[in-house]
Amino acid sequence: MKIRKLLRLSFLSLVLVLGSCVSDSTVNSDTTLSSDAEIKSFSLAANTNVTTNLDKVFFTIDQQNNLIYNADSIAFDSKIKNPLNLLTNITFAAASKVMIKLEDGTSKTYQTTDSISYTKPFSIEVTAVDGNTTKSYKVQLNIHKQNPNYLDSRALSFDGWNSTIFDSNKTVAFKNEFLNFLKTSSGILLFKTSTNDGLHWVLNSHNLPLTAQIETVTAFGNNLYIVTSDKDLYTSADGAVWSKASSSTGFSGIIGTLTDQDGIKRLIAIMTNDNNSYHLAASTDGITFATYGDAVLPLDFPLSGFASLLKTIGITEKLTIVGGKDKAGNLLNSVQQMYWDKSGFHCGYNIENNGNWFTAREGGIAYNYDNKMVFACGKNQTHTYKDIYTSKNNGITWQKDTVNIFPSSFVTRANASAIVDMNNFIWIFGGVKDGTSLNEIWKGRFNRYGFIRQ
Repeated sequence: MKIRKLLRLSFLSLVLVLGSCVSDSTVNSDTTLSSDAEIKSFSLAANTNVTTNLDKVFFTIDQQNNLIYNADSIAFDSKIKNPLNLLTNITFAAASKVMIKLEDGTSKTYQTTDSISYTKPFSIEVTAVDGNTTKSYKVQLNIHKQNPNYLDSRALSFDGWNSTIFDSNKTVAFKNEFLNFLKTSSGILLFKTSTNDGLHWVLNSHNLPLTAQIETVTAFGNNLYIVTSDKDLYTSADGAVWSKASSSTGFSGIIGTLTDQDGIKRLIAIMTNDNNSYHLAASTDGITFATYGDAVLPLDFPLSGFASLLKTIGITEKLTIVGGKDKAGNLLNSVQQMYWDKSGFHCGYNIENNGNWFTAREGGIAYNYDNKMVFACGKNQTHTYKDIYTSKNNGITWQKDTVNIFPSSFVTRANASAIVDMNNFIWIFGGVKDGTSLNEIWKGRFNRYGFIRQ
């Protein structure tokens, strides 16, 4: 976490409690003056000229280590500049004198009507009523130095497949590993690395048939599944040893996985019959498939090149697919969504109601991030893209993101893979631009996900 530490105080009120000796002609008493020099409360006054909610900043007073600080840093705001003078509220157990001391040795008496400069480090020295006991606190004002909502993405140096020329690639996260399948002119290559690493990839042998369509690789339960151009379905427990998963044939593609409201998880496939019509089929075991939804998919339903993502909306998990290419080879900019509830299977076609939010394309990437659906990259007949679109209402409407964009060094691409890990990092693997393979791994996240306290 990058934090600028400015020492800060807020000017609400300073109460100096002075002890006094009481005596009269008839009563003799010995009064012990207080030796309590502790600060009891500390806060900042509101000042919208600096930033919002200054008066809501919570400060910790560490009496053991004599520190005053805000554990949750003040949000990034371009208006916060030096010199930073803030009105500060402090209350004391009992004090006869309070001094503000700077690191350069200068000091001044604390006045409740003065603003305190947080431009330089300082401490507060409190002298108790007894005139002898003192306690000094270091004051630390933590302000986020980075825009918390800026997407910081950068290319990583890695080895393994960094110089491999490929026609297409597909990366999946599976059993604590990243598996990258590369289709080359001489066949399919498989590289693996730990998800804790991502930089050192090892070439693995495998028995995938040459007809395997690597873009269909999907994790379901404890196995991976892939469709071949012969319309067979294969499965593997490790990505290396493959066998036919089902005696059925007619598999045209895999859309993804979907869990119903009873917790039953299914693998969703696209299947075709002798009439060359297409329908959706699902399996709970990866072996036996049953047809769901409409008997025949609409002609404009994507059969390839789509991007898919899962998101739980309320109590229902929904599988959303974006873009792609239909049976006739037309590129699409539509959004389809399917789910199970207590009444059965549902598939909503074109849920964005032909909104034309982005250009028709295939080979895009889609993922969930920061409570939004994200769709990016892809290609049409003449262009590749790196634009980013987000949806806050689960795919119904989309907006182009003009703030959190990819760096200029991130070239346009199609057929890349995107994975969001447990630490909110977005990994983007490979891709192709104008027929040239991109041997790249990009990793990024919003700055605030790296802050220790948010």
